Amino acid sequence: MEIIPPHSPIYRAIKSNRWKEKKPSAFLLRRQLADGKPEEELSVITKADCTKEVCFAKQNTCFGEFKLLAEHIRELGLDVVPRQLDDNPYHAAIINLPLYTEENIKEAERIAGLLAKKVLSIQLRPK
Repeated sequence: MEIIPPHSPIYRAIKSNRWKEKKPSAFLLRRQLADGKPEEELSVITKADCTKEVCFAKQNTCFGEFKLLAEHIRELGLDVVPRQLDDNPYHAAIINLPLYTEENIKEAERIAGLLAKKVLSIQLRPK
């Protein structure tokens, strides 16, 4: 398996305006996907191209990205691994997060809060 180097920047899309103020919300797995199962990995990217054109072409609800480093994610006992998609070779996933279920709410929120503290910068999308 390909390894993402420790000093590599990792970007988490800001999919809600609320996330800019409540960063931990961006690092919680979704409780339920379309198939009824909980999300098991957190989608991230290893390269951010924050231009108006890319925003319109790739995502209709993205306000920017939170920037972290791979090594900071790993310091929390998590990992970040490549999960390339056909239309996005820079796609990756944060793995080993606690599922956001009734049994794990406190731990999931604690880890999300720690990830939010690791954010180095916020890059907002141009209007």
